[in-house]
Amino acid sequence: MGGWIKLSLIVVGFIVFKFFLSAVLSGSMEHNAPDDYTSWWDKHEDFYNNKNISLQQFQEFPFQNGIKTGDVVFMTLHKNPEIGDVISFKSGNRRILHRVVSIDPLETKGDNNDGQSPIDLNINKNDVIGKAWGRVSYVGYIKIGVNKIFGYFFKQST
Repeated sequence: MGGWIKLSLIVVGFIVFKFFLSAVLSGSMEHNAPDDYTSWWDKHEDFYNNKNISLQQFQEFPFQNGIKTGDVVFMTLHKNPEIGDVISFKSGNRRILHRVVSIDPLETKGDNNDGQSPIDLNINKNDVIGKAWGRVSYVGYIKIGVNKIFGYFFKQST
């Protein structure tokens, strides 16, 4: 019976980490000056204004101060995001965590990115994994460290 319990915990753990938690591995959602919101907005204002998103609207979005590298983000399985939501979506074999800036077509942008990249445009709603609802700082550095260690030992030769 103990073996089934261990196996069940492994399966549940895998499902939780695969679908409900996301470690932030890049700085695309960081606001480099969290204490100086105005300077961050000044740098990105033209982009958001072109998407009809005002400063007042942005300040009401979830995670309006960004998400940092090393944060672990809690996700809900949610396929119908709204403008301003931070979503996780599949792009090839990667999971991306960016903010929704358009619904039709579905488009995103990393808060810290100067603009959109091709992965941010025309996202298929079937590729949306979920919507972020909370975070814990620094815990994701464990995953970053593990990825670096395994990446070092299992590099493909070129």
